[in-house]
Amino acid sequence: MGCTTSQISEAELGRARQAIINGVASDSSDDSALLIPLFIGNQFVGSCSGSLIAPNLVLTARHCVSKTDEGALCDVDGSAIQGGVVYSDHPAKDVGVITGTDIKFELDGQGTQIFVPPSDTLCNSDIALVLLDRNIAAPIAQLRLGSGPIAGEMLRAVGWGESNNSRGFERRRREHIPILTVGPEAAPFGGSVGPHEFQVGESICSGDSGGPAFAETTGAIVGVVSRGGNGRMATQQDPTAPCVDADGYETLNLYTRVDGFADLITQAFAAAGTDPWVEGGPDPKKAKINEACASNDDCRSALCIEPEKAGYCSQTCDDTPGSCPDPLTCQKDNGVQVCKLPSKGCEMGAGHTPGTLAPLGLMLLALATWLRRRRA
Repeated sequence: MGCTTSQISEAELGRARQAIINGVASDSSDDSALLIPLFIGNQFVGSCSGSLIAPNLVLTARHCVSKTDEGALCDVDGSAIQGGVVYSDHPAKDVGVITGTDIKFELDGQGTQIFVPPSDTLCNSDIALVLLDRNIAAPIAQLRLGSGPIAGEMLRAVGWGESNNSRGFERRRREHIPILTVGPEAAPFGGSVGPHEFQVGESICSGDSGGPAFAETTGAIVGVVSRGGNGRMATQQDPTAPCVDADGYETLNLYTRVDGFADLITQAFAAAGTDPWVEGGPDPKKAKINEACASNDDCRSALCIEPEKAGYCSQTCDDTPGSCPDPLTCQKDNGVQVCKLPSKGCEMGAGHTPGTLAPLGLMLLALATWLRRRRA
């Protein structure tokens, strides 16, 4: 369902109609990547890229949702040398999302709350999360929260920014982008790499800000686009000049690491009412242990007990105390130990057999009858 306000014209989206330097068209495997238009009231003022990390939660860059200086020159410790000041955040309702591989001119959702680091500079903190007013029907992305990116690791960039080889109005991608430097690291020019940042070469451009860097080995997001360039200035004839290696100009781009903001991300997920999909972990959209299922694919554990009846999700276990959550217990099922609900006992009836316990009410009634007879 699209929003009924903040419609966008094709002309207004012209500046965001191309994406990724020397990339290719993005396909449905990148559908967690979103276009993030920004409005002042109902007036479109610009756009960024972002990622859906829960059905109602988006990951992007801080400067995509805040009023900031145009550029930032940062020190190796993450402090600002020049620019990068954050003045205030935009109202959450002014941030929209658009799904799919090609431009649409109505929104799939709008923001209701923005989560940002407690910093007044973009240096080392250019990351934000936006809680949406509805669930979005698109895949969600995994996040690398437990460890950082590695120098030499290969990434895939996806975004909606300026491109030098696009047919226009499409999401694009570029693969096999190596991480050059992981901060903290001093750089010879263009500012340094902060402790919560990493650096890559030619790949992204204006409009790709907030877009994801996916680890090629796992598909998890390890960072979001912050800033970059090569010292050249964009022109109307060549808007990608600051983004392309040419004539002795080397392009360097900085991403903000997601693992450095695990607490902020956890806070946003709590507001979203769900859990993050942690790199290599189970899909949080699937059912937990002891929740209903109709097949193994419904469960995070990929194990559904008695799906032909009232199925519930299970997991393998051992004799260790606590290997199964209450009320499940570790039992053998087809030779494998799994967590199962306890077997139900025999039903008690009025005509119980010898050796079984009678209902307490009947026992008290019999005792009262016996006492009356004795008194007589």
